Amino acid sequence: MIPLNYFKRQLEIRKLSTLHQKTIGSTIKHQRKKFKMTLEEGAEGICSVSYLSKVENNMIEPSDKFLVDFAKRFKLPDTHSIEDKKITELYEQIVNDTFYKKEIDSNINNFGISSYQGKLLQMIYQISQMNFEGLELAHEELSGYIKNFNNQEILMYVLFTAIELYYKGLNQYAYQLMNEIKEIEYDHYQLTHLITFWKLKHAFKINQQATILNEYKKELSLLIEHEYFELAQDLKLSYLEYLSKYENHLVFKNEVHKLISADKEIKFYLLAKNLYYHKQYELALELVEKTHTEHSYILKLKTLDTLGKEKDLKDLILIKNTFSFKENFYIHSYYKVKLNLSNTDVLEYLKETITLNPYWVDYVETNLFFLEHGLKEYQNRTFYKDGTNFSQFITRKLTLLSKS
Repeated sequence: MIPLNYFKRQLEIRKLSTLHQKTIGSTIKHQRKKFKMTLEEGAEGICSVSYLSKVENNMIEPSDKFLVDFAKRFKLPDTHSIEDKKITELYEQIVNDTFYKKEIDSNINNFGISSYQGKLLQMIYQISQMNFEGLELAHEELSGYIKNFNNQEILMYVLFTAIELYYKGLNQYAYQLMNEIKEIEYDHYQLTHLITFWKLKHAFKINQQATILNEYKKELSLLIEHEYFELAQDLKLSYLEYLSKYENHLVFKNEVHKLISADKEIKFYLLAKNLYYHKQYELALELVEKTHTEHSYILKLKTLDTLGKEKDLKDLILIKNTFSFKENFYIHSYYKVKLNLSNTDVLEYLKETITLNPYWVDYVETNLFFLEHGLKEYQNRTFYKDGTNFSQFITRKLTLLSKS
């Protein structure tokens, strides 16, 4: 992954270089003055005066719908090549498909990689297909071009990187990355909502309470107001999963039942998780038995382990081996080792997987799980010094997450 400091530096270089380039905003300003129009006359019927002023001063790039009108009013020269227009159209289609949860057209993968736009499109397609193999190289190849990205490309790069990192469990980096672009303006409601949506998804994972309190209700209200109900429900479900660890069961149950159109399995999973964190394990197991999702599978493992049902736990372990979420893979692997279904020693597993892993997951819930279980493993073997080092590693991780 691109180091955060390097990314920030590239944004600074990009910002400084933009100040010395003649952009579309400068052209619009030149043409408006040429036709002796005031800002008010130039903006009339197209946009607000303040919006036109920001465009002319290169503070924002005009969206396509405004650019067409500007081109007609100010007799702008055609500054975009056919290839540029094709790329812009592809970007628009990708954002639209992502927003409405549609399959991204595989044709974007055939654009070619001679340009950085082609590399960016191929990376986006790989992420959309949940194919994360080779993405480290893709990020490295794109890193030198960040200073050349326009606003839309910066936002799209960060959005899809955040989606990739969500499944890899690297929530802190993604959250910080998304904070770095909050000053970049681009007038595109779908892209704006998607970025806020994924920022909140990462915030839930690392317990960023300030962000959750300040942005969740506001974003949910906007999505509902504009009738983006599917995205609103997805956001609400993520919030309820975050809340399941803290909320009183009766209050939580009432909130879950308000999700009229949500899948029954998701509701059962949320209620089971809430019961699990309130130590009502038998009731949690009854509900989680009715579900078949990846997250509910992991919750079932945890519940069986807590209830001491080792035989059932062993039988369940053998059912599944592939996972979309890295944190789920680690928990499943731990149980395999713990139950002697693997040749790896449990303490060696904890050391290799966690304390020596530069990409150890950020999810607070997973860190707390391993803090509890890992310490028991070290204590049972009377490896108190190693247990202390292990505990300090995870405690430092949790402290860093709280300061993200």
